[in-house]
Amino acid sequence: MSQKQTGDLAGAAAVLKAAFGAHSANPIAEQVLFQWADCELRLSQFDAAEQHFADVAKRWPQGTWADDALYFAGEAALQRANRAANAETRAAAIQAAESYTKQFATTQPNSGLKLYNDLLRGRVLLARGTDADATASVDLFKGVVTAAQRPQTQLQARYHLARAQQRLKQHAPVIETLGPVIEQVRKEGAASEFIDALVMFASSAHAVQKYPEAVAAAADYIRLVPKGEQVDQAYASKALAEANLKQFDAAKQSLAQLKAALPNSPLIVRTALQLAEVAYSQKQFDASLEWYAAVVATGPQSPHFVAALSGQAWSQFEKKQYKPAAEGFGRLVKEFPQHALAAEAAFKWGESFQLDNQLDAAAKAFGDAFEAYSPGRYGYLAGLEAARTLRRSNKVAEADAAYEKLLVKFPKPENLDKLFDEWALLNYEAGRFPRADEIFKRLIAETPASDLVDNARFSLAESDLLSSVNPDDGSVNAAKLDAAKAAFQKLEQDPKSDAEVQELSLWRLMQLAEQQKQWDELSKIATTHRTRFAAGEHKLDAAFYLALSHLQRQQSDPALELLKPLAAAKADPVMKEKDWFPRVFVLLAEIQWQKKSYAEVLATVTDFRAWDAKNRFLYQAEEVLGRAYKSQGKFDEARAVFKQAIDDPNGARTETAAKAQLMIAETYFIQKNFKAALENYLKVDIIYDFPEWQAPALFQAGACDEELGDWAQVVRDYDSLITKFPKSEWAEKAKPRLEAAKLKAKK
Repeated sequence: MSQKQTGDLAGAAAVLKAAFGAHSANPIAEQVLFQWADCELRLSQFDAAEQHFADVAKRWPQGTWADDALYFAGEAALQRANRAANAETRAAAIQAAESYTKQFATTQPNSGLKLYNDLLRGRVLLARGTDADATASVDLFKGVVTAAQRPQTQLQARYHLARAQQRLKQHAPVIETLGPVIEQVRKEGAASEFIDALVMFASSAHAVQKYPEAVAAAADYIRLVPKGEQVDQAYASKALAEANLKQFDAAKQSLAQLKAALPNSPLIVRTALQLAEVAYSQKQFDASLEWYAAVVATGPQSPHFVAALSGQAWSQFEKKQYKPAAEGFGRLVKEFPQHALAAEAAFKWGESFQLDNQLDAAAKAFGDAFEAYSPGRYGYLAGLEAARTLRRSNKVAEADAAYEKLLVKFPKPENLDKLFDEWALLNYEAGRFPRADEIFKRLIAETPASDLVDNARFSLAESDLLSSVNPDDGSVNAAKLDAAKAAFQKLEQDPKSDAEVQELSLWRLMQLAEQQKQWDELSKIATTHRTRFAAGEHKLDAAFYLALSHLQRQQSDPALELLKPLAAAKADPVMKEKDWFPRVFVLLAEIQWQKKSYAEVLATVTDFRAWDAKNRFLYQAEEVLGRAYKSQGKFDEARAVFKQAIDDPNGARTETAAKAQLMIAETYFIQKNFKAALENYLKVDIIYDFPEWQAPALFQAGACDEELGDWAQVVRDYDSLITKFPKSEWAEKAKPRLEAAKLKAKK
């Protein structure tokens, strides 16, 4: 025993072994075997210690040392488990330790070691490693904290309770539980049996973002036991807490100190990766790049290499360093195609090329990622971006094929309706209307409840409208036109249509009504629009079309009230975008001419010229001005303006040009210059193909020949009129004059 007391445990064990062998039947044998086992326990010879403690309890179950023996047998078994070389041995040792604690609880209910056995039972449960066992251990440890009278026992219970809570990620309770323990550690210093509690506290404080407290606890551990078993974890916790406080220089120093203290610690690389992730989360990309690069430099054999390679590329991506980012993501995909991060990296590879404006490379990378990682989130995203990148490159046919391929592999993705809409618009904007129609029809059929269905129906109606006119000869397909009109009518009345589609449908219906010269209907539609969409995008269109409907029905005053504010807004850039706006000047001039406000006609046409001297509708306004001059007897001015209208390339051979030509002839006729009048009347019939103006021109040609006394020609004039335009009012007027001319021609 004296050898044991002086620390010569091996010598003491040898003596006690010999003594037990010689006196195993002696009453003192119980104590000798126990002390021998205790020496072995202290010498970390846990197998022998466990066996001998168990023998004490078995041979002397009612002996003085029975409770101590059972308790320490459990302790030895647990220590054996903690040092086991494999899972099977560990599990067996834990089971043995548990059996000793249960035997103790059954056979030694009144022992003074009961609370210690409860602590041991809790530690055994913790060693099992499941959350359920950790939860059960919490109750045991809390019971000891409450029941223990000795402060040291309470501190032991708190220490192990905190271990259990930390295992369960209950970090806030850990901090509360360890409060008295940390206080005691700081009093006792390096000699405290709970010195490791500082590291545990630092870890949980970091987890609940109490970074200053984490730094302080870890620093205390490093200061007190610079070569302690957990100094690497202390440096790691300190560095991570400092990084979270944005104290990056301090974090670098802590990591450097860890490397210096334990250059082979596996925590060095792991901590560098964690520091990089903290810096990245705080958008400190220079710092994250430095740490990620350090991990990448350790080589592919590191278990943290791929994560660091990914993080390095992400940091470069965030710094808009797209070329090196593409290289990093590409390397990950090529070298680790099956890694969990590969699919994401494949997508980011394409995105890096895309943002670097390397669209061909981006389309290829996205396409490869789509093929390699479908089905899967990044496979889908890559397929979608492949289509979009091809669209940006104006490769419409390839983009269309990419959208189609995407929906073959992912037939029912989230937001399918929006994908259909995007795909259809690709073709619509490229003028591939039949293809766009196919896709819009799929949208309607496959996502009938979508709020984009009305937009799709509107686009299909527009297709019918546009295709209703033959571009070669201008002929109209009445069936398609009627179908478009019916669709627009349904859309504008359907409560399921959104406001934009309803308004656009009314806008199209106004255009159709004008095209079909349905002036009453145009008035009704325009009024409906102004009522329902007073502040809508097409409110100005509605005002114009309503004015037009008034004018066509000889309601000049309400038309004038609508047209004046439109004309006054000629400086508004919005008006430049309205294809009908130039006609405002024409209609305003027409009303002013009807009201014989000739000076206002001149002012309106002058404003029009100043607004756009090359406008394609200017010739129509000049024709009105010509009539204003004619009405005032200013024939030279009238003819000059009529000539401008005829010579304008926009007006060549139009109905307005035919009318202007007739008006030139009229001025000569009024001035009794019948020869010049005749020449210009005949131009109307010969050059133009507008019966409304050809018929009166031929009639007036006959009148000129009457004045010139050429009755044979008069007969030919009136006969030509009646033959060419038999149903016109001018043919009826010509018939009696033809008979009179025939009589005079015979004389």
